[in-house]
Amino acid sequence: MNILALDTAMNGCAVAVWSAGSQAGIAEVAPMSRGHAEALVPLVQAVLTQAHLDFSDMDMIATTVGPGAFTGLRIGLSASRALGLALEIPVIGMTTLEVLAAAYFEDSHNQRNLLVLIESKRSDFYGQLFSESGSILSEPFALSVPVIAELYLGDGIAVIGDANQRFLSLLTEADRHKVTAVAGFEIPDPLCLARLAQARFVSGDNLTPPEPLYLRGADVSQSKKMQRKIAE
Repeated sequence: MNILALDTAMNGCAVAVWSAGSQAGIAEVAPMSRGHAEALVPLVQAVLTQAHLDFSDMDMIATTVGPGAFTGLRIGLSASRALGLALEIPVIGMTTLEVLAAAYFEDSHNQRNLLVLIESKRSDFYGQLFSESGSILSEPFALSVPVIAELYLGDGIAVIGDANQRFLSLLTEADRHKVTAVAGFEIPDPLCLARLAQARFVSGDNLTPPEPLYLRGADVSQSKKMQRKIAE
């Protein structure tokens, strides 16, 4: 099984091709805060060329479903759905939080709970808590610093994600001593995404078409401008 993995939900455009048979793959990650739409397809084509494969060689598409930036998230999901439809292959969605956590556990001999925090670019943070073994201890959330500190912080907890430094800067001195910030997990690893999606496909768990994970409503407000009345 050859898997094409795409992520545009956060501050980067990430693509990988992974072979479940050989347990090997090729990945490219381009950090960016905008421009995902223009970068994604050329990056996909470049990775396929490096792997000496074509779209027709793919057996599955893996994509992140959020949380993350609204526009970037929609770009990756739309591209994945379109490719899945055109190639008549399944599309599997994984959250950015579980992909970041899985990459951390693959890279670290962890002996503590893990808190994954993603920027919402608001006063709150997107996040999820995992145990030292990688099992899920909370549902994905969008919460403020005081609430996260009260509910989820414990002595020696590790914090990863692109929001960990801002989160630390907002903690009280006492809570800051409970936390170890770990760098290097700011963008989901597309190879890790592919492996997670393949495991989910084999297990048959939650194979419904991927939908975006939004942890808060849209930031929409009514215009304060006086509205012209054309007719009563």
